[in-house]
Amino acid sequence: EALLSKGLSTVYQIFKELLDDIALNAKRSMPSNRDRVELKDLPLLIWQIANHPRPDRKIA
Repeated sequence: EALLSKGLSTVYQIFKELLDDIALNAKRSMPSNRDRVELKDLPLLIWQIANHPRPDRKIA
């Protein structure tokens, strides 16, 4: 109810601070083997895509 009386920029700032606190304090555990194999772990999936050699690149 208190957030309803605030302006949108104030509400956005409050949520941004909360998300920053969560990011600082949240510890990421290792993904399970099943999640690794099935590519359900988003950070791992992104890492694999970014580090997968592209077929159009020449290997030095």
